[in-house]
Amino acid sequence: MRYIDRPAPDEILKLYSGGMNDGRIKKKQILLYLEKHSRVDLGELAVLLGTDEVTVANEISAMERAKIICGYHTLIDWDKTGTEYVNALIEVKSNTTA
Repeated sequence: MRYIDRPAPDEILKLYSGGMNDGRIKKKQILLYLEKHSRVDLGELAVLLGTDEVTVANEISAMERAKIICGYHTLIDWDKTGTEYVNALIEVKSNTTA
């Protein structure tokens, strides 16, 4: 089971502030939400926007084809992975006489 963070009240207001426009979702509303929560379930986003999942999926797909959405970014907290890395800076000075 996957849990996602509940959107902050101001994010919900941003989504609902524009409302529906002739039965279509404003692209900006989807983009604002995807910018912070790229792995959101389409069903959950549809509920937030007050529409159906197919409409949201079609809008996202159209924005991907138009290169408005260029990709999805993963941010990793490497400190929590248990993997330890050592970074070293080595300075070498060479004096050669011929």
